[in-house]
Amino acid sequence: MDEQPSDGDLWQLMSRGDEGALGVLFERHAQRIFRFLVRMLATRQDAEDVVTETFLEAWRVRRSMAVTDSAVPLLLAIARRRAQDHLRASSRRARLLNRVAVQRPEPAWPDPEEIVTDREVRNGERRLLRDMVMQLPTDQRSVVELCIFAEMSYEECAAIFDVPIGTIKSRLSQAKEKLAATSPVVGCTLTGRKI
Repeated sequence: MDEQPSDGDLWQLMSRGDEGALGVLFERHAQRIFRFLVRMLATRQDAEDVVTETFLEAWRVRRSMAVTDSAVPLLLAIARRRAQDHLRASSRRARLLNRVAVQRPEPAWPDPEEIVTDREVRNGERRLLRDMVMQLPTDQRSVVELCIFAEMSYEECAAIFDVPIGTIKSRLSQAKEKLAATSPVVGCTLTGRKI
């Protein structure tokens, strides 16, 4: 049975120009990065786009960044930065559209396209959760993004932030309390999530 190469081995191959190694990393980690991003961004399409941008950025930094064990922390850091860029750009576009939008008269009957589907409701809840998480203090927001959105363990988060596990648990608990106090929908979403 052939032993699978580690992320570190794949990264070394990438640094030498091996595009196939990037493909293996993509197959190995794209779903996890997508699950992280779909909770931060407004739509699944946005998350898919940012997953692609994440791996393109990984290819661009392959020689300047080192991976010895798992590529997940680096990929999540890139994905988070790209998602924040995407959110800022979306916000700028929305402000621009609001400035130039022409008011349309209300239709006399409901437009079939405006009928809310289950998927649109989920997208709305996802946007609400994302917007509320963005209002948290940085240390709490980072823990929510990694422990809940990226499904990382307390131990992995503690290692990334170089703090005790108890600090991670405390920050996550404080964040959940703030979010639950602000919105019952968000509180249910977080308390029902396996951590």
